[in-house]
Amino acid sequence: MPNTLHQIPTAKSLPLLGSGLTIYRQGLQAFALDNWHKLGQVFRAKIMTTEFVFLAGPEANMFFTKNEQEYFSPKEVWYDFAKETGTNMFLATLEGRDHVNLRKITKKPYSRQFIEKKWDYFWSITEKYLAENENQNKPIFPMMQELVCEQIGLIALNSSSVDQISNLSTFLSVLLGVTTGVYPKLALKAPNYVMAKKQVLALGRSIVEEHHTTQREDPDVLDYFIAACKTDPDLVKESDLVLNAIGPYIAGIDTAASSLAFIVYAMTHHKVQNQVKEELLQLEDFSASSVQKAAALHALVSETMRKYITAPAIPRTAKIDFEFGGYQIPKGQRLMIASGVAHFSEKFYPEPDRFILERCMPPRMEHRKAGAWVPFGLGAHTCAGAGFAKVQLAATIACMLSKWTAHTNEKLELTVGGAIYPSKKLTGGWKRDA
Repeated sequence: MPNTLHQIPTAKSLPLLGSGLTIYRQGLQAFALDNWHKLGQVFRAKIMTTEFVFLAGPEANMFFTKNEQEYFSPKEVWYDFAKETGTNMFLATLEGRDHVNLRKITKKPYSRQFIEKKWDYFWSITEKYLAENENQNKPIFPMMQELVCEQIGLIALNSSSVDQISNLSTFLSVLLGVTTGVYPKLALKAPNYVMAKKQVLALGRSIVEEHHTTQREDPDVLDYFIAACKTDPDLVKESDLVLNAIGPYIAGIDTAASSLAFIVYAMTHHKVQNQVKEELLQLEDFSASSVQKAAALHALVSETMRKYITAPAIPRTAKIDFEFGGYQIPKGQRLMIASGVAHFSEKFYPEPDRFILERCMPPRMEHRKAGAWVPFGLGAHTCAGAGFAKVQLAATIACMLSKWTAHTNEKLELTVGGAIYPSKKLTGGWKRDA
């Protein structure tokens, strides 16, 4: 007989706050990893007022991937997000046929081919920002947010929204923090969030209005959804367009920006910048096809996203009773699939605490093992923009190292919100090469 819910070991907690304060201070990844070592692949933790059962480690990743449709529901988890954005037709909430059909719409505009087709434009946007902000010594993460906001706005939406970066960041950080359980629902009533939400939704409406009055030969992300309103009105309605207008920002302004900040930190702190730079400067040119051949560059991106994962867990609710790891999980139980724990499993990675560029290069390619590298999630709901993001990250660093050398003070402390990102104590910038 499997053990019951109450027999599942429990992480240390405080009255009222549970483990919430610990998670806020050290990050969800470090919390899950610590308790995986201490308590095993199944443990309980109270975050604010909600008790979660954590499923952690390589076996949990494989179990989730195999049984996602039958055992795990995303709907309850994303309820507040859907409510705040005014639509239920949100990719993260959907299952079955609707999920498959909506994912088909996102396939082209969120693909690596979409951004590669606009490579020269993307490179010019990035190069312009880097040139205008060279010789700075400022917090790295906010600068990467500005850059990502400009990249995403112009490439995906034909709209520059850098002036809304503060509102976008507040809105997304708080809303995703509530969705994942890191912040209490009361955060949705905070004046700064309410004001940011108002501005972000107004931005979304203005982008939709502009798209309705502009015809483009080369459609952007929102154009695909507007077309779907006409071809499949039962799936995508006019009221869903505002969310899809800010969707690219949701997909990248926290996670892509934090990944870029971690990459800048990693290549300076772990002393691999020269190796990556030398390889890039030996390329025939900086076209998409040439940069794709830069093995050390892509290893830098992959190893950074392994060691400094920004989205280390997948919140879900149990659809039915099921058994895992010798424990019975009841229907309705809130769950946290601590997928990022696998990034530090010796089953996949020898010396997992070390940053080793070569582990993500031939012949090792340790991150290619099933369930070993999951910065974009797992299963059917793996990030739809993963292909876009991989190109975005690699191209941004390639552009930076083509003319500049990065520097940081190497002071890495984490801030926890919708994603995990470096605090403002990590400062630095980039200087043009002589």
